[in-house]
Amino acid sequence: MPRIAALLIYPVEGCRAVRVKSCGLSARGLDGDRRWRVNAEDGEALGAEQAHTLGRVWVEQKGAELWASAPGADRLLLDPAAVDAAGAWFTRLLSRPVRCVRLADGQSGGPLLATTTASLAALNQTLARSVTVDLFHPNLVLEGTDPFAEDRWATVQVGGVRCAVAAHPHTLRPHFGVTLTPALTGAATVQLRAGQGLDVGLREPP
Repeated sequence: MPRIAALLIYPVEGCRAVRVKSCGLSARGLDGDRRWRVNAEDGEALGAEQAHTLGRVWVEQKGAELWASAPGADRLLLDPAAVDAAGAWFTRLLSRPVRCVRLADGQSGGPLLATTTASLAALNQTLARSVTVDLFHPNLVLEGTDPFAEDRWATVQVGGVRCAVAAHPHTLRPHFGVTLTPALTGAATVQLRAGQGLDVGLREPP
């Protein structure tokens, strides 16, 4: 049976992950996941260089506080009441005007993302230079599967909630999405934990 090897959340979208031992799951997604976003001031997407720099920002949770840090910069307390200060910090870091936005609690953070350790190992056997799980920005790192077994998964049941597996043909394997079912909307939060087993449903053969 597949198991959750690691649970990862990204409090600031595009920054480094925070590894947690357990996490609540609701229709909004994982608790604390992708609650902040850095946007270009003119509304355009960040350039590749800025996105790369953003990916080197460490995020740390200390109780109710959320801190960001980066080489050569003072630590930043991410405070919903001080979004302008956060925007100024990221502007200095990225060397271009940006805004830091705190997403509303009801705003969707998108599907969960996942990788499997077996698929990652198989992928690395084909590459001249190995990649790590960080490349895929997963929320769930799963173990106990055959390589690329997820290609045949139609559903994944996590914490008693059955979710649909969405294909991502334009992304590197073993990246796949887990979309929360509408039935979870308004339901009590389900608690996930590292080491928890998952039930999967297979796609019908063509």
